[in-house]
Amino acid sequence: MKTVFTIICLLFGVAGAVASTVDPESYPFYTIHGELLGLDGKPAPGLTVHLVGVDRFCLGRDTEEDGTPRPARELAAWRFITDEKGRFTVRLWNVPHDDWNKITPGFPTPGLFFLVVSPGPDNAGAISPRLDTSHFWGPFTDAWPTLKIEHDIDLTLRLIRGVTVRGQILDTRNGEPRPGVTVLSYSDLHATTHTGWGGELADLNGVSGKTDSRGRFVLRNVYPNFTLSLRESSAIHDPPQVYWLKTERNGRWIDEAVDTYVVSRGQRDFGIGILAASTPAYHYFGKVVDGQGEPVSGATVTLAVSSHHFSQTWSDQHSFSSVTTDSDGRWSYLAATPWLRGLFVEKQGVRIDRDWDPKDFYPPGRYDFVLPAKSTATENP
Repeated sequence: MKTVFTIICLLFGVAGAVASTVDPESYPFYTIHGELLGLDGKPAPGLTVHLVGVDRFCLGRDTEEDGTPRPARELAAWRFITDEKGRFTVRLWNVPHDDWNKITPGFPTPGLFFLVVSPGPDNAGAISPRLDTSHFWGPFTDAWPTLKIEHDIDLTLRLIRGVTVRGQILDTRNGEPRPGVTVLSYSDLHATTHTGWGGELADLNGVSGKTDSRGRFVLRNVYPNFTLSLRESSAIHDPPQVYWLKTERNGRWIDEAVDTYVVSRGQRDFGIGILAASTPAYHYFGKVVDGQGEPVSGATVTLAVSSHHFSQTWSDQHSFSSVTTDSDGRWSYLAATPWLRGLFVEKQGVRIDRDWDPKDFYPPGRYDFVLPAKSTATENP
């Protein structure tokens, strides 16, 4: 018996395949009988529906890592065109966990998936709930509702009206407008990877624009669950070169980058103010000496810096940067945020950690280490 789910969607992946040898057709599969409706509630024919895998064991989509389409047989498993009645059919293979690495590359083995329709001229597209066929690896956040797939289902998606995001970016040094900054909005599906990358829909539902001479920007048809990113280019993984420091919403300034929002279904306009810098603003530094107080050169100091005060993505808990001490044992690092979770120093197999469970983040400032010749990992004062 099928269960029918009708979704007014308010709800991303990198290409990746698992090595192997077995044709997926030899395994059973779940079938999603899909229907896509337009803004008027009528069938939406001729539109592309993308399947996006966001499970760490099954990152996948309809293009290879370099953006080229997959071979035709694989492509048919990830990309679907709605027929004259707005219908499409998706297969999600039900493969035993021990056989996941045996499936022919390019096919959706069990995992976590979304169905995504890109924005149109008058709409923000559609995103399904998170489709869970693995029952093994949980999502990082509850930002998206989850639908466990344990049998064939009927699933209705509907195009939704987007939000118009208007804002202004000012320079933190003098309060002057920042022209020419690229502002990118996209939906983040929160892939369950250790880096956090793999769930951003920048290419499927991203909307970008540049600030004008007054530092103002307007983004239209933005999906109501969105993340904003500042860039000198529109490539999401490029170094930012523009560092978001403060956020203004409804006349109140917040001392951090509040970059992710879920807007109510009926809201059409969204306003934001941003204070940004050209270089990272938070300075961490210190000195590493040995047990005799002599400087230790060439030691590696590793810092774990989150992008957000409260963890939103896997990268918030799995992002690390390293610097090396100079001939005087000194080290210095400029961070984009003040959310330092912990840090440690190591050289030639000897490692000293600071507390990785502080009551709060480590504030910018000086942090010295004593690195003895032989040691177990202990906390420095």
